[in-house]
Amino acid sequence: MQQAQTDQYLSAVLQSSGSHPQFLETLFSFLHRRTDFYVIDDVLNFKNGTARMGFPKGRALEMVKEAMANQKFKESLTELTVYIPNLPPKTTSKCCKIAIKPSSLSVIVSDRKLLVGEFERKVNLSECIWSLDKEANTLQINLEKVEKTWWASPTKEDLYKIDCGKVDSTMRVDEYDESTQGKIREIMYQQNEERRKIASGEVQPPIPPHLADRERDLSLD
Repeated sequence: MQQAQTDQYLSAVLQSSGSHPQFLETLFSFLHRRTDFYVIDDVLNFKNGTARMGFPKGRALEMVKEAMANQKFKESLTELTVYIPNLPPKTTSKCCKIAIKPSSLSVIVSDRKLLVGEFERKVNLSECIWSLDKEANTLQINLEKVEKTWWASPTKEDLYKIDCGKVDSTMRVDEYDESTQGKIREIMYQQNEERRKIASGEVQPPIPPHLADRERDLSLD
């Protein structure tokens, strides 16, 4: 019931906004004006419990990154599923040009490039399919991997990396071949280092392209 009410409210905002970019602008403007989402406090204040509002530097963008990644991708050892939500109204299969190749993926909807890039590893083309959920207004692409291993991202060019700690896996690391074991440990090490540096304030997460201009504008306020 709560989800239905939320969908109703957000649908009204989207309709009044007139476009998806304007909807996002409205959403982040609300967070800026009415919440502490953009307030930055020293990371030490969070560690010693004296912080009263806001987040450590870079954490707000990391939250956006995590939310978007969780909505778009789901991975297991054998397959990767890509979800592309919020398609243009009245999108049909004829509007979708999906080109799945052994080493690359191209997703174009209503002449807009939504996802184009090369895979980290090859996929089994005969077992890859895509479908359009008109009720949810979401495109779903199922990719079967040739090798049973983890990918850090759906495509090499993708900004948002998959959290390998959330991968559906029932196999131990030592059950894989040496090459796969090395890849798994490398990804896990990189993610642990990234989390450590973000938590300590040493580095700031990559800024998604559609938020870069927004952050520059806020820095001028």
